[in-house]
Amino acid sequence: MAKDYGLILVSRLFFGNNSILGSVASSLVGLTFSRDDETAADLQSVSYLNDTDYDPRGIARFFQKMEAKGETLGPLVFLSTYPNPENRIDRILDQWKKLGSRKGKT
Repeated sequence: MAKDYGLILVSRLFFGNNSILGSVASSLVGLTFSRDDETAADLQSVSYLNDTDYDPRGIARFFQKMEAKGETLGPLVFLSTYPNPENRIDRILDQWKKLGSRKGKT
């Protein structure tokens, strides 16, 4: 909520009260925050599962299934609050390797 109010305030200061450009800019910046939050959550899930008997790559397999069904955002990813699944898979697997995680139960 603090991010949203901050974006509204910056938008109003730089673009005026009724500016469409300000509204669009504020929305696009807000999307970046949301994607960053989603990425942080993905990486935290790998870290959390790293200390359990479960395979931290499970979330990556979920996104691989989405891709296999053709459920990607393609060129419209810049309008989404979520990162593109293929980007999420890469980041999750990189985090898994970085932590030296082991394979676990699926």
